[in-house]
Amino acid sequence: MALTGVTDLSVITDLLLGIIRTAMNAATLPFAFDVTGAMPESVRSDGGCQVCFYLYNAGVDRNVRNTPVTGPQLSRQRPMGLELYYLLTAYAGKEFRQEQHATAIAMRALQDNPILRLSSTSEEMTVTTEMESFDKLGILWQAASAPFRLTVVYKVAVAFLSPTDAAPGPAPKPTAFSLTAHPSDLPFAGSGQLLGTHARITYLKPDSTPADLKTGTFDLSAAAVAPGQRVVILGAGFMPTTQFFLLDADGTNERDISTWRAAAPVIHTQTAVTLELRPAVGTPPADSPAPGIYQVRAGSGAVRTNSVALSVCAAVTGVTNPPILAAAAGLYTFVGVGFTAGKTEVLLETVALVEAAGAPAAGEFQVLGGTSIAFRAPAALAPGRYGVRVRVSGVESAPSWWITI
Repeated sequence: MALTGVTDLSVITDLLLGIIRTAMNAATLPFAFDVTGAMPESVRSDGGCQVCFYLYNAGVDRNVRNTPVTGPQLSRQRPMGLELYYLLTAYAGKEFRQEQHATAIAMRALQDNPILRLSSTSEEMTVTTEMESFDKLGILWQAASAPFRLTVVYKVAVAFLSPTDAAPGPAPKPTAFSLTAHPSDLPFAGSGQLLGTHARITYLKPDSTPADLKTGTFDLSAAAVAPGQRVVILGAGFMPTTQFFLLDADGTNERDISTWRAAAPVIHTQTAVTLELRPAVGTPPADSPAPGIYQVRAGSGAVRTNSVALSVCAAVTGVTNPPILAAAAGLYTFVGVGFTAGKTEVLLETVALVEAAGAPAAGEFQVLGGTSIAFRAPAALAPGRYGVRVRVSGVESAPSWWITI
C-alpha cells in the first residue's frame, strides 16, 4: 500500500479530540466542559472545565528518517514521517475534582483507542503515553506562560505528511530482456571459434490495428531466418577479413557467403558478426539457399573453425495490419519466398492441411510457383481465430497471418 499521509496535522488532532469528546459526552458529567486543541493558557478564562489536548511538538520519526534517499527528487515524492507530541491537561479553576475526573475520562478513552486510523488513506498511528521528568514538564509549562497543572504527555506515531510531488506510477513489468556477454576466454579464439547463431523475430499480433500497433518479439538460438533477414554469428576471434561459409546439413558443399556481412561495420565485433541473407532463393552467395537446415563456419585461407547450425525458413511477405487474411469465395491466398512443392506444410494452429496438386478443396493447400500458397479451411473446423503456420523442409516460418472462421 502506498503511503499518502495528510497535508494538515489538524486532521489528526481533530480525530483525537473526537475520541476524547465522545467519551466525555457518554459520561454525562454533572459539570460543564469543553474539549479543545488550543494552547492551555489561551482558554483559562472561558469558564467550565477546559480539557486541552495540545500539539506542542513534532519531530521526524527516526525509523523513517533512516530509510535510504537517493536524491532530492525522490525525497519530494516520499511522505514525511513524524512523531507528534501532545499535552493533555484540564483547567477548572479551584474545582480540582472536575479536572481530575475529566483527565481520567480522557486517559481512559485514549487507552481504549491505541490505534488511530485515517479513513481517507487507511493509514494507522499508535497513541501512547510518554513518561516525562518533572523538570521537563516545568519547562514546558513555563513556556506556556501558565501555572502548572495536572499533565499527561502523549506520542502519536508515525504520522505522515503528504509528499510535495506525486510519485510516478509503477512502470510496466518487463516482458523480455536481453543479456549480452562477450566471452572472456575461449581456448581456440586465436584462430577463430564459433558458439552459435542468434536471431530476433518480430511479428504483428492478431489484435493489432493501424490505430493500435501491437507486435510480438522472440529470440531464436540456434537461429531460424528467412531470405532478407539478418542472423548474428556468435564466437570469438573474428576479424574484418574473416570469411564465412555455408555448408549443407551433412557438412558438405561449402560456399563462401562473406558478402552477406551486413554493411554497417559498427555492429560487428570480435565476438559477433551479423550476416544478411539475400532476399531471393537460389544459389548462394548470390541468393539465399532453399529453406532447410544448414551449417555455418568461419575461416581464412585453408583454416576453418567449427560449424554451428543455421536454419533457413520460407519468408511470408505482404502481411498487413491487422494481419487477418481474408478469403475470396472461401479461398485464402498469401505470398512469400521459398515455398517448395512436396516439402511444404501448412497448419491452422495444430490442424494440418493436405497438399494438393491442383485447386485445393476443403482442408487442402496448393503451392503456386514457389511464391504463393492457396488453401481452404477444413469444413468441420470450429469457429474461432487460427494462426497460419508454414513449414518448409521442417523449418517453421515466423508468425505471419491469422484467419477467422
